[in-house]
Amino acid sequence: MIEAAIKMAAENNKYPQWRLCTIITKGGSVISMGESSYRNSPKHNEADGVNCSEHSEIAALRKVSPNRDLKGAIAHVARVSRGGRVSIAKPCRGCQKALREAGVKRVHYTESEDTIKRMKL
Repeated sequence: MIEAAIKMAAENNKYPQWRLCTIITKGGSVISMGESSYRNSPKHNEADGVNCSEHSEIAALRKVSPNRDLKGAIAHVARVSRGGRVSIAKPCRGCQKALREAGVKRVHYTESEDTIKRMKL
């Protein structure tokens, strides 16, 4: 699944500076996908005074049906740099908290071209 997240991140033109993608799965099925983007989101956004961004993890969570149980789900997070290299995509503390509160139990994220890290939430 991380390969699909890498491909989507590479194609993400919603926020070219930070090209990230999150795919949430449960029981081997895709539940939701989200990409980092410019967005003025009142929760879990990052503002530098000029730009606001929505993290891909939050974008994926926002697309999940309210009736959907994410208990035990896995989030796959990938980042591709402007130069096309797979880069570190460890979720920030705010995204870790949001994923954990939604019921996601693990995160698989890119660290480099050859390294995928895993974390329990």
